[in-house]
Amino acid sequence: MRIKFYLLFVLLLLLLACANQSKLQIIDAIEDQKPNLIFNGSFETETEIVDSSYPGWIFDYDKVDQITTDSDRAKDGNYSLKFLYPKNDVLMVSDSFEVYHRNGYGIKLSGLSLNEDIPIEVKFITFNDSGEIVSKYVSNATVSKGKWSTFYFKAQYLKTSSKYARIFINIPKNNSVLFLDDVACYNIFKFLKK
Repeated sequence: MRIKFYLLFVLLLLLLACANQSKLQIIDAIEDQKPNLIFNGSFETETEIVDSSYPGWIFDYDKVDQITTDSDRAKDGNYSLKFLYPKNDVLMVSDSFEVYHRNGYGIKLSGLSLNEDIPIEVKFITFNDSGEIVSKYVSNATVSKGKWSTFYFKAQYLKTSSKYARIFINIPKNNSVLFLDDVACYNIFKFLKK
């Protein structure tokens, strides 16, 4: 019984170390001023209106009336994206950006909820030249009530035909006001050629 407990404890420590390593690599990329591969990850705009042609992002067409920009609560820049009590799931998709299969990528985003904790799903999906899905990485995060939380995960070992990627963020139907900001993807390392 004790052996199982110790093995479980060691496994938990390894998982925490891996998660912390991802966060440190992404923070290093930010400090090295590597470019954010996501266009308009801070949701900077001159208008409060969010529609299907919002700069850098694609939204579900029938759900954009639940989304506005907010200048009072921003994690990065002057604006954040504000979701008002969405009655349905909301999917948002970044513009595509180039990737190289030998590179590793770090993804981060920040969120704040006013009324309740909200689980969201974030995907890093790569595509080949024909637009077919090649690699998919999924992470779940819980946006905390009352304070900004920042989430990190990494995508590595992309399939060789990966040419482009997009970030997909799925926000479930909920009874809260949710803010998202500072969505970023960085090239955090390169594998050596064999």
